[in-house]
Amino acid sequence: DGETVLKEVRDALERVLSQQVTEPELASCRKTGSTEVAAAMADKERFISTLLMRYTCGKDMLTGFAGKVNVVSADSVKQIFNALASGTRIEQVVE
Repeated sequence: DGETVLKEVRDALERVLSQQVTEPELASCRKTGSTEVAAAMADKERFISTLLMRYTCGKDMLTGFAGKVNVVSADSVKQIFNALASGTRIEQVVE
């Protein structure tokens, strides 16, 4: 059920936003980001897709990105989750 999933996502975002980001969680975020970068660079189709995004959407997802992942702070993780939470102002569930 789409509404149930949406509620669970909202609840999870609220839990994350109400707590401090711990060092193990931060390490997990960094590892996930590094893994994603490595996978994108190793897979030809994902690399091309990432490169196209850079030039068509103006988002540079290649230059220095791997290094930036390793210096992600707890504050930046919170900012990302805040952005995700504030993006739920307009929602539509299609079944």
